[in-house]
Order: sequence, then structure tokens, then C-alpha cells
Amino acid sequence: MSTVRRKSNGEYMVLSFLAIIMVVDAHCGSPLRLFTHIFPYNSFFMPLFVFISGYFFSPDKLSDLGGYIKGKFKRLIIPYYIYMFIYCGILFILKHTTPFCYGSRITLYNFFVSPWTDGERFTITNPSWFVPTLFLITALYAVLRKISGKVWNDPAAFIVFLVIGIFAVYVSLRGIPDAYREYILQPLRVAFLMPFYQGAFCYRKYIEKKAREKVPSILVLSVTVLINFILIHRIGNIKFAVNYMTSESLAGNTSFPALLIPYVVALTGIFFWIRISRILTPALENNPFVNFVSDKTFDIMMHHVFFMTVTNWVLLLINGFFPLQGLETERIYIDCWYRYTGSSGIFNLIYFATGFFLSVLLSYLTSRLILRIRNRH
Repeated sequence: MSTVRRKSNGEYMVLSFLAIIMVVDAHCGSPLRLFTHIFPYNSFFMPLFVFISGYFFSPDKLSDLGGYIKGKFKRLIIPYYIYMFIYCGILFILKHTTPFCYGSRITLYNFFVSPWTDGERFTITNPSWFVPTLFLITALYAVLRKISGKVWNDPAAFIVFLVIGIFAVYVSLRGIPDAYREYILQPLRVAFLMPFYQGAFCYRKYIEKKAREKVPSILVLSVTVLINFILIHRIGNIKFAVNYMTSESLAGNTSFPALLIPYVVALTGIFFWIRISRILTPALENNPFVNFVSDKTFDIMMHHVFFMTVTNWVLLLINGFFPLQGLETERIYIDCWYRYTGSSGIFNLIYFATGFFLSVLLSYLTSRLILRIRNRH
């Protein structure tokens, strides 16, 4: 693939590749189930993306704070709104020319403001809620680090962020009143995720080299599995949905141990998959497909639900000629997150294949198009 940008860190290339596979798998009924019985995706994979971003942060970039934030805006927010504009156009056409009707009304408020509050108004683009959140984390972190100057201390900053994050979990587990949810959901997400950004920087700076040399992978894998096994045995569902800042099993429980559990299970998942990635790196780091996918996680996150929805349209068409038992046709018209299971799990695999591979294909084609346009100029 000529559009592949070669990465210097093969381990985190593999980690990004696995992380976006988990996102797609989570949104189509989890047919792959990559250790989900011990490490549920929703317990760690959004913190994992923040961890990966924080891992590559360099303080040298803050010599031009405005340029750094501008670069993040161009890399994250401008593509985000371009894709949002395209998908809102698709949704508008569907609503006015077909029986399909997905998401909230397309208004200026829902388009420009809601991404910075809850970010889930148009359903087909729901996974993209993470993009403005990540931008806010990186921008806020850069500003805080810059204005702190020489006073900044990395371990102390991690502790401060963690205390604030624990408070965010406390507010969330108490229950966010509906009247205030729109206004405080995004600050709670940022507060919860910020420790993973700073924690990744500290991990790379203070821990990674020693851990790599002295801590065998089998020990890390065993300990993380054991911790999650115990927690699952004690509390059951250990998922913590960062997009809603909710937990089914911990709701209403504001004891100190309960406040720590979302961080514990996120860290066990992160470090488990870091070690898995390290093991897989020799086999995958030179693979151009893995490299390309790891570089296009943004595109795949934006597109995959759309292609799963297209799969529903194809099933609806097939159903007109060959009735599919159990297909809820009415839901297909109003719910782009509907997944037909059929009599076996094969359809979940079909959703995964279309959501993942068609997103990769679209990303590849658009990358080629952009490259040709740039070469002409």
C-alpha cells in the first residue's frame, strides 16, 4: 500500500491495530470475542486509545503551544466535521427520500454544539464522540503543562489527575441528573480519561524500559487475568461505559473501592494488550496492512457503523425475495444499530467484515485520491 506511513514503534502500531478491531467487534455483537470474558471491551478500550496518544506526547512540541493545538485541531476536528457533514447529508437524503430515519434532527446546534457535549446525536456517527473528547484532553493537557513551566512534576501531575478522575467517577456513579447531563458529561469524560494520558507519558519515561527488561510477559498476563477474574467473580459486570460515564454493576455504589474499579480494570486491560502486542510485533510489524489500519483508526471509527447499516439494507433487500426468519424489518428503518443474529453467529461476522474491511477500503481510496490531488499541486 503506497499510502502507508511507516511507523518507528512497531509494538504500538500493532496495539493500535488491535484496538480498532476491538471497537468494530464491540459494535457488531462481538463475534471475535478477543478475551472479552476476562477483558470486556468497554472496560478499557477507550482509555487505551487515550493511553496510546499520551504515550507519544513529547514536551518539545510545546515550544509552540498555539501551533501544537492548531495541529491537533487540523488533524482531529477538521476531518471530524468533514465526515460529520457528509454523514449528515446522507441522513438528510435518507429522511426525505426514503422510509429510513436515523438519529436526531439535523440542526446547527446538533451539528456544531452537541459534539462538545454528548456527541451522540446522529447515531450513525456515534462512535465519533471520542474525537472531540480526545482533542479536549490533548489541548487541555498541553495548556496545563505549558503554564506550569518548571513547576510541572510528572508523577505529581498524574496523582492530581487521578484524584480528579476518581471524583468524576464518584459523580457518575451517584447518577447524573438528566437536566445536567448534557452540560457535565464531557467534562466528566475528560476528567476520567486524563490520568491515562499522563499515565502513559509517565509509563514511557519511568517504567517501560525496566518493565521490558525485568518483568516477563507471562507474569503480566497472569496477574492482569487474575485481577479481572477476581473482580468479575466479586461484582459481575466490570464494564464502565465512558461515553455515558455509567456502570451497570457499580451504579449507586460510591465506596472508595468502587471508585477505583474503573481505573483498575482499564489498566489491567491496557497492560494485558500491551504485552500481547509485544508478543505479536515480530510477526506483524512489517505487515503493510497492519501498518495502514493502525494509521487509519480515525477513519475506521467514523465509517464502520455506516457500513454495518448498509449491511442491514442488503439484508432487507434479500428478505424481499428470500424471507429471513427473525429479521426485524421495522427496526432497520429506524435503528442503525440493529444487528440481525439469525440462527447462528455468522451474521455478526458479516457485520464485522463489512464494517471493518469496507471502512479500510474507503480509507485507502480516499487516501489515494488525496495523494493524487496533492501531487498535482
